[in-house]
Amino acid sequence: MILDEFALPTRGEANYLLGGLERLIRLRGVETFVAAPLLLAEPRYFPDRLEPRARGLALLLRRLLAYAGLEPAQLDIEIYGTAERDPHVRLDEPRPQALAWFMDIDAGVYRFGVRETELRDEQALIGTLGHEVAHAYRAHHGLAVVTRDKEEQLTDLTTVYLGFGVFTLESSFQFKTGHYDASGQQLLYERQSRGYLRPGQLAFLLAAQLVARGANEDLLPAALGSLSVNQAAALREAVKQLGHDAPALRNKLGLPPVETWPAPRKLEAALSPLPATSVVIHDRPKAHRAQARADRFGFRIAGNRLSRGIAIGLGAGLAIAVALDLQVGFWLCVVGLGGVGALLGHRRSAPSCSGCGRSVPDHAERCNSCELRLVGDIQNALERFDAEERHRASLIGNLAERREQARASAAQRCPSCEWVPLESDRWACACGHRWNTFDTAGRCPSCDKQWETTACLSCKVSSAHDDWYVD
Repeated sequence: MILDEFALPTRGEANYLLGGLERLIRLRGVETFVAAPLLLAEPRYFPDRLEPRARGLALLLRRLLAYAGLEPAQLDIEIYGTAERDPHVRLDEPRPQALAWFMDIDAGVYRFGVRETELRDEQALIGTLGHEVAHAYRAHHGLAVVTRDKEEQLTDLTTVYLGFGVFTLESSFQFKTGHYDASGQQLLYERQSRGYLRPGQLAFLLAAQLVARGANEDLLPAALGSLSVNQAAALREAVKQLGHDAPALRNKLGLPPVETWPAPRKLEAALSPLPATSVVIHDRPKAHRAQARADRFGFRIAGNRLSRGIAIGLGAGLAIAVALDLQVGFWLCVVGLGGVGALLGHRRSAPSCSGCGRSVPDHAERCNSCELRLVGDIQNALERFDAEERHRASLIGNLAERREQARASAAQRCPSCEWVPLESDRWACACGHRWNTFDTAGRCPSCDKQWETTACLSCKVSSAHDDWYVD
């Protein structure tokens, strides 16, 4: 039931949640919990001009990292598609299709990944990224625990500590109507659950922060205005429950006397220019679509200007007959010039693209409209499928012939089956880039990853890259 999702925690759950928050405050200090800006769904909290897709994602991530006090030297961001498994999650793990992931921190390089569908909703994306930034925060400060589910719950809790609680609560549960799935199919409704704590538990934690700060009259209306109806109702009920004894709540959280608290950080100070960070983006779905477009081919379908020639000829004949006020030869003039137009139009070549049907120039190698690669000419659309089969067969025949010719002077061979790669063969990196691995001795030119092994495209056996080279 939807209402169960928003039920406030029981007494035992509440003590567990407040205990986790108290421990985090004890380990990382009071200032962030009581003085950091609480992020709301308002433009002033994210004033950066967002670019579409990957660049906008990178900017949001950098802003959230800055709010958390993290300054990575480099961000590695991977976007993966809905049909792809997160490449950094083991097969036996329970969530192989995470909406996003934080991988690790290595020498100042922070590695994140986001599923492509998350780019559709900016507010939900901020909630998703906030969870991953909390993972990075915990890793950076040595707070992570070994148990995965417990770490995920503590990470949700950490988002509240960092001031991301409104976005975490809002994105934790969504119920939309008239929405579309990843394939473009319209849905009657869509229910999405994010996070590891229930919305009611997150509402309780956010209420604890608001009540502890004594912000019932200031921040509460703004926070409620950034939430959906169910989330707002849960938060309002939690504030009402905890607000009866704010001093006892502060004592339970281990907070010092209010008069010793640091002054709240002004938003303007938190929005100082972002630190210089190198950003490397691996947009796998975009790369796959580009490769798919590059691999497609079509044909120029023969055509002429017959219809246009007839129309122009008839129009010209009618205009001349009317202008000369012909009586006897009126129709002779019209039909005669129509015939001339038909003759000239029939001789005028006007091929069309077999993919989109748009006109293309004679001998064009690519359609300007659909960017289909044009590899030959056919007389009509019915010949298309036979022509495609012949073209594929010729590619296979040419490839086999080239591979046989290359065998005698091969510079590389598969150590397992002695298959010989050609310059046109391509290997795929984890970042989605495709290239001939022997052009760069196994180093991906996109993400700079050095591959120590290379899989044979024929027998599928992976061997040490150095073993491929023929002495």
